[in-house]
Amino acid sequence: MWPFLGWLAVAAAPLIPLDFVSGRLMAHARSLWLLGLLTVGIVWLAPRELWLALIGLWFLIRWAKAADPPALLPSLVQWIGVGATWGLLLALPPSWLAWAPWGWLAIAGWQSGT
Repeated sequence: MWPFLGWLAVAAAPLIPLDFVSGRLMAHARSLWLLGLLTVGIVWLAPRELWLALIGLWFLIRWAKAADPPALLPSLVQWIGVGATWGLLLALPPSWLAWAPWGWLAIAGWQSGT
């Protein structure tokens, strides 16, 4: 059921009404689509990983109040990466999970050095 709703949210992007194409209207349409996708993600995450759903809810509230919503996009993408990494780690065998913090520390150290 949930994968279907996710694909439906992605497929609904062309249904956002635009009278004519301009940079401002395209940015507004992109914001609406991202808000919808973020809402679907929050609903899907809430029963599984509440902490990620709460972070998504924070972004949803901030996005609606922000004067420049695309400015929030880089930090949102970073949190999506954290959530995706978490999902991948949950798919690993439990004995491998002991190495996950060391992997994250190595990546953080590499990013700090560049």
